[in-house]
Amino acid sequence: QRARGRLRSFPPGMIVEDARQAIEGGCREIWVTAEDTASYRDGDVRLPGLLDSITGLEGRFYVRVGMMTPNQAEPILDDLIEAYRLDKVFKFLHVPVQSGNDEVLRRMGRRYTVADFRGLVARFREAIPDLSLSTDIICGFPGETEGQFADSVRLVEEMGLDALNISRFWPRPGTEAAELDGQLHGRETKGRSRELSSLWRSLLAERNQSWVGWEGEAVIDEEGRDGTMVGRNLAYKPIVVKSPVLLGDIVTVKITEAKSSYLLGEPLQ
Repeated sequence: QRARGRLRSFPPGMIVEDARQAIEGGCREIWVTAEDTASYRDGDVRLPGLLDSITGLEGRFYVRVGMMTPNQAEPILDDLIEAYRLDKVFKFLHVPVQSGNDEVLRRMGRRYTVADFRGLVARFREAIPDLSLSTDIICGFPGETEGQFADSVRLVEEMGLDALNISRFWPRPGTEAAELDGQLHGRETKGRSRELSSLWRSLLAERNQSWVGWEGEAVIDEEGRDGTMVGRNLAYKPIVVKSPVLLGDIVTVKITEAKSSYLLGEPLQ
């Protein structure tokens, strides 16, 4: 937030009206997005209240909630979990942890710990077992030791991630991090990034196997390769469909095969 300026929240009425117009125009997915969605506040309205208002609109659509930090989500956690249980909300949680080591998080200026991240995810998964989890990791933050990077590797191994955004640290001009001692060589940062990416892809391939045989609704929201289309189920898992369907269709599918980064499905109607 120091690098990009202060966050501000749009009035809930304005957001709900934008969503209503989009839905009336045929939109099937409403994305609630911000640098930190859990920071949303307009008067007494926080993120859970906003989600409740959007999902109260008429129409067949789903809401995808953007990323949030553990420290902002914690004060509204009970209400937030209840909002995620609403039928029209994708069971997709994006919480960027950035590192699996508390000392690195402290140097980053983060206002949460690894335990905070773990606890938040555990609470969500207790209430929503099929939740998809996405997080972000920064490789090569200044001063990051091999042992501290290994903590990030262990966290990725243990958390059952469905999406992982890996970035290599670079000194953004005007930030405190750009002036820190212990800047790592690009080769080291690149190597750590590749190691983490390779690990996660192998873990995801395993995790995706549990979806084979699943049946349910998918929103077709993307054109795939070679004439295929891509849909998302309630957990926001990407499902490649080969038979003719159109963008915006909501179809019942059966998942027949799992790949390392997506699922294959067949329409049942």
